[in-house]
Amino acid sequence: MPSSAGHHTLNRRVFLRNSLGVSAGLIAAPTLANLWQAPEAKAATAFAAFVDDYTTNTTANLTPETNAVVRALGGFAEIWKTGAAWNTGTPLMPEVSRANIRYSERVTARRTEAQAREAFITDRQHQSYSVISGLGPLAELYRTGAMAVTSVTSAPDGTPPGKISDSVPADAPAGSANGAGSTPPSSGRWPSSSTPCAAPSRRATPPSSPTSTPAPGG
Repeated sequence: MPSSAGHHTLNRRVFLRNSLGVSAGLIAAPTLANLWQAPEAKAATAFAAFVDDYTTNTTANLTPETNAVVRALGGFAEIWKTGAAWNTGTPLMPEVSRANIRYSERVTARRTEAQAREAFITDRQHQSYSVISGLGPLAELYRTGAMAVTSVTSAPDGTPPGKISDSVPADAPAGSANGAGSTPPSSGRWPSSSTPCAAPSRRATPPSSPTSTPAPGG
């Protein structure tokens, strides 16, 4: 037969826990009310999924409310504060930034010539284009459907004489666009495929300056 003492102890614990919860609720009712309303407020201002809102990533939209990429990278604002120019930012967590640079130095020192060339190509391509490779087996389907193209397909020997910027190749099909592709893409251009979706995988490359980047061997 179960012990009545143990049963009473359990009941007391349940009673105390419930009583404490009720007391806390009475004391902090206004605060809890605000917390309960928070999800509803968020739902009312919910943003579209990134895949449906990526075209807001333009220099005219610089806030989380107007730019899907700024929202996605919002956490970086805890590490770095941008300045008026690309090289006048302020590190908010210097130890994290320092560790990132040192890691990049180690990886760069160990890479092969082929990897150096691949890093140069990725660095000089429009970032919205280079990240398409993260779609894995679906990447080429996306490029075709969105008519996304790039002019940076190889790395020069040595240091290039000037800045290399991505653009739409002269021989690209009409309607092609740099970066993520045409806006909006036509559904009629998307080829059908039963290829399973792959997990996103993005190559890690050393941070670079938005100005001229030396090529491998330079």
